[in-house]
Amino acid sequence: MLLQFKFGNFRSFKDITTLSMVASKDKEFQNSHVFQLSDKMNVLRSAAIYGANASGKSNLIEAIYFMIDFVLTSSQTVSSEERINVEPFLLDDKSDKEPSTFEVIFILENDRFRYGFQLDSEKVVNEWLFCAFDGKARESQLFIRENTNDFDIKPAFKGAKKIKELTVKKNTLFLSLCSQLGVDLANKIISSFFLRIGIISGAESTGYRIFTKEKMSDNEYMAFFKELLSKTGTGIKELEKQETKYSEKDFPDGLNEETKSKLLNMPKIDVFTKHSKFNSDGKIIGEAVFNMENQESEGTHQLFCLAGPLFDTIKNNRIMIVDEFSTKLHPKLARAVIDFFHNIGKGAEFSNSSAQLIIATHNTDIMTNRFFRRDQIYFVDKNNKESSTLYSLADFKLGKPRKDASFNKDYIAGKYGAVPSIGSLDDLRELINGK
Repeated sequence: MLLQFKFGNFRSFKDITTLSMVASKDKEFQNSHVFQLSDKMNVLRSAAIYGANASGKSNLIEAIYFMIDFVLTSSQTVSSEERINVEPFLLDDKSDKEPSTFEVIFILENDRFRYGFQLDSEKVVNEWLFCAFDGKARESQLFIRENTNDFDIKPAFKGAKKIKELTVKKNTLFLSLCSQLGVDLANKIISSFFLRIGIISGAESTGYRIFTKEKMSDNEYMAFFKELLSKTGTGIKELEKQETKYSEKDFPDGLNEETKSKLLNMPKIDVFTKHSKFNSDGKIIGEAVFNMENQESEGTHQLFCLAGPLFDTIKNNRIMIVDEFSTKLHPKLARAVIDFFHNIGKGAEFSNSSAQLIIATHNTDIMTNRFFRRDQIYFVDKNNKESSTLYSLADFKLGKPRKDASFNKDYIAGKYGAVPSIGSLDDLRELINGK
């Protein structure tokens, strides 16, 4: 379970920036939108991030992706001279020479971990891991790495000291190396947290469409998807798949032979939907079968593609992050998905799910107190030095939005910032007209 992600000096973000999933003291939606960890802490089930184009929303998600990817792959570097593909803030005369920072706080079972690192394109500068065991408030140091090669490893990080006796490459994370070499706690952190975060883009559904099709053999998933369909008004009564084999005619011109070979050894899955067929009196007289990809709307197809990762997230207590969430989704479908996710804890089947959902979107139809608490709504905006900033609707102290305020209308009106600045179009008209 994610409590906080913090980063700085990365792409369009110059300063240290914090995305917090710790709930405020507000009492709205206590039974659906938050998890109660203790009498003193509630955690948000979801967050929605808004902002103008080029404000930095995708860079925030890219920062999360970078941290995950580097944790998972840094121990695989062959040479200590391999460069780290990190991009600092480049619009400042100092930032491009300083390290980038990444830190995450999360819960595993009853333990709260804080892990982070600082690096540049050549080396890991600093790295640290702390833990508050068994629900305690005070955290204990597990290890600190400073100046690339100086380590302070505590006995509680069992098995890690013997790893230090080996050479730790300057461009490798110590946590990653410990996991690769079998340190139990490092394995647990990576497998139970970092590997449980999924990042997808609503604009590119090909990858998770295949994942969703494969899930159709799972009866539990099919029941889940039918329930989701029943709440979204698609008119689909049944869903079924048909497996055939790929042939050469299925492949576009120019597809490489390696990819062709892989596909020829995989089943080709087509998905079909069933709708009721009516006579002129409105009575059901049969059914019509549609091909999901060719005959259903793009919105319905996108809903189908999202359903697989959504089910996997809910069932397996994962964290799902979606950039461009509302792409191809009608506002009503987007609202239905959000509402469905928030209410998963009310059903017996997923009552213990600790799944979390973070979306980046332009869809203001869901920016209302009907769907989100104030502390779930975040904005990304750029300051006068072209640096992105992140802030929550709950951060507004003066003129704090009322609980019944029209968040979306106030946002469009510019009350919270993070909207495009549109200048006069007169010069453009004159240019087009040749004046």
